Amino acid sequence: GGSISWSNGSTGNSITVPSGTAGTYSFTATCKVTTKNKECSATGTGKVIVNPLPTVTVSYVVVCLNETATLTASGCVGGSISWSNGSTGNSISVPSGTAGTYSFTATCKVTTNNKECSATGTGKVIVNPLPTVTVSYIVVCLNETATLTASGCVGGSISWSNGSTGNSISVPSGTAGTYSFTATCKVTTNNKECSATGTGKVIVNPLPTVTVSYIVVCLNETATLTASGCVGGSISWSNGSTGNSISVPSGTAGTYSFTATCKVTTNNKECSATGTGKVIVNPLPTVTVSYIVVCLNETATLTASGCVGGSISWSNGSTGNSISVPSGTAGTYSFTATCKVTTNNKECSATGTGKVIVNPLPTVTVSYIVVCLNETATLTASGCVGGSISWSNGSTGNSISVPSGTAGTYSFTATCKVTTNNKECSATGTGKVIVNPLPTVTVSYIVVCLNETATLTASGCVGGSISWSNGSTGNSISVPSGTAGTYSFTATCKVTTNNKECSATGTGKVIVNPLPTVTVSYIVVCLNETATLTASGCVGGSISWSNGSTGNSISVPSGTAGTYSFTATCKVTTNNKECSATGTGKVIVNPLPTVTVSYIVVCLNETATLTASGCVGGSISWSNGSTGNSISVPSGTAGTYSFTATCKVTTNNKECSATGTGKVIVNPLPTVTVS
Repeated sequence: GGSISWSNGSTGNSITVPSGTAGTYSFTATCKVTTKNKECSATGTGKVIVNPLPTVTVSYVVVCLNETATLTASGCVGGSISWSNGSTGNSISVPSGTAGTYSFTATCKVTTNNKECSATGTGKVIVNPLPTVTVSYIVVCLNETATLTASGCVGGSISWSNGSTGNSISVPSGTAGTYSFTATCKVTTNNKECSATGTGKVIVNPLPTVTVSYIVVCLNETATLTASGCVGGSISWSNGSTGNSISVPSGTAGTYSFTATCKVTTNNKECSATGTGKVIVNPLPTVTVSYIVVCLNETATLTASGCVGGSISWSNGSTGNSISVPSGTAGTYSFTATCKVTTNNKECSATGTGKVIVNPLPTVTVSYIVVCLNETATLTASGCVGGSISWSNGSTGNSISVPSGTAGTYSFTATCKVTTNNKECSATGTGKVIVNPLPTVTVSYIVVCLNETATLTASGCVGGSISWSNGSTGNSISVPSGTAGTYSFTATCKVTTNNKECSATGTGKVIVNPLPTVTVSYIVVCLNETATLTASGCVGGSISWSNGSTGNSISVPSGTAGTYSFTATCKVTTNNKECSATGTGKVIVNPLPTVTVSYIVVCLNETATLTASGCVGGSISWSNGSTGNSISVPSGTAGTYSFTATCKVTTNNKECSATGTGKVIVNPLPTVTVS
C-alpha cells in the first residue's frame, strides 16, 4: 500500500539501469507507507554487476586443394571455444577438397560472477584450385623429329624432368624404345603457390626390314618375287600389287626390276623400308610332233622336229626324235615330246603333243529286263555308236518288243556293225527277258455290329507285302465300325521276284449292322401299388429283362419303399449277325405317410380340439371337411364322436396318402339342487 522511490530519482517497483561499462553499481529503493494519517518509510539497497565481454580472434589461411587446413582462435582467456561447424577447442581442421572461400565462426564463452558472457570471431579459409597440365603422347619412327607439348597450365610456369622449361621440348629419337617425360606446372594464387604434374610418353618405333628375291624363269613360266623380313607389316610393290609375294609377267623374254615397300604400324604409327629384286625371263625352245591314225593293232610311229640345240624326251619315257607307240587298245592317245634347252644356267623347256587314233572295234550291250506277266517288254541295244543293229528274231533297230504272255526266261542277240575310217567292224550282245508270274490275294467278307471290333484279313500273298486302300499295311487291318453301312477295302499284294515287283489286288467288304434301340419307362408308385415297366423301340427284335422276364412289359414288386433299376436287352438279327442294345428303367416306390389323431375327453360345452400329428411334409384334411393339423369339434351334446384325418404327401411328383381316426368323448354335467 506504499510508494517506492529510487536513489537515481526513478519511481516505481522496477528500474532499468545502464550496463555499458563493466563494474559494480548500488541502487537504493525507499518505500513510504501512510497508516492512520501517519507516513512511515524504509529503504533497501540492490547491486548490479556488469561483467566485461571476452575477446576472440580467428586466423586467416590460404591452402592448395587437398592440403591440410587448420584455423586457430586466440584471446579467449579463461573461456571455452565452440565453432560454427560444431567443433570445439582452440583449433579445427577444415576440409580442403573443393576450391573456394569458406568462413568459420568461433564463439568464446567466459563465466564471471556466475554469469556466462560470450563473443564471436570469424576466420576464412581460401582453398586454391590445383593447376592442370596435360602432356602429349607421341609415336615416331627411328630418327624422326619428336616434340612433347604440355598444355593447360594457365597463368603458370612449366619445368620438365629433363631440366628443360617451357611448354614444349624436343626429345631424342635415335634409339627405339619408350621414354617418359614429366612436366610440372606452378601457379601462384592469393600469394600461395600450388603445383600439378603431367607425364607424357615418346615411343620410338624401330624401322622395318625387307629383302626381295632374285629369280630366273622361262618364258610364260610362273614368276613369283617374294619379299621377306617384313614382320607384322604390309607390303606394296612398285607395280601396284600388295602382299608378301607377287606374280610378275613372264610373257616377254628380258630382265625386269621390282621394288617392295614394307609398312609396319606399331603403336598406331606407320614406319616403312624398301627392297628391290630382279626377274630374268629366258625365251622358250620350240618342238612339233606329228599326228597319225591307225587301226587296232596296226604299227604306229610318232616324230618330233624343231628342237635346235636341245634334247627330246617323251611322255612314255622314251628319248630321241621318233618313238613307236602301241595300238592294241582302241582310243585316241596323246604323246608329248619335251625339248629342253639351258640358258643363263636355267633350263627351259617346250612341249609338243602328237596324237595316235586307234579305231575301236564296235561294242553293243543289250539290256536285261524283268517284267510282270502281260506287261510291256522292250529290249534295248546300246553302245553301237554310228552303226546299225540287227536281232536274232529278224528285227532291226535299237529296240524290239518281246512277248510277255507266258512266265519264263527268254534270250535275244543283237549284232552291231560300224564303219570307222572306211573300215567296217562288228560285235554282238545278248540280252534276257524274264517274265514273272503275277501273285494272288484274297480278302475276307465280315459282318459286325456297330462299334464292334472289325478285322479284315488278306490271304494268299506268298512271299510278298500287303498294303490297303486305307493306307494300312500287313495281312490284317482293323476297320472302323462307328457308322452303320457297307464298306469296301482293297488289299494290294506286292511280290518282288528277280528284283522286279509285281502286284495283284483283292477286295473285301465289311457290313456294319446298326444297333437296335430300346427305351424303358420310368415310373413312381406308392407302397403296394401296381407297378408295370414297359420297353419300347425294339423293332424286329426280342426283349429280355435283368430279372429274368421276357416280353415288352414286366410287373415289378412295390411292397418295399425304394428305387429299383431294371435293364431290358433288345436283340435283333440282320445279315445273319445278332446285335443287341440295352435300356434301363427305374421304379421308385414311395413310402406311405403316417398320421395319428389324439383321443380327448371334455365336459359338456367345454372347448374340444383334436390334433393330427406325424404328417411330415404333407397336408391334412378331415372327415368333417376341415383342413389343417387341428380342428375344434362341438361339445354341446354329451356322447362319443369320431373324426378321421387324411394325410397327403407328394414325393417324386407322386401323391401318396394315409388316414388316422381320433375320438372326442363329451361328458354330461352333473346336477345339484339347493333347498
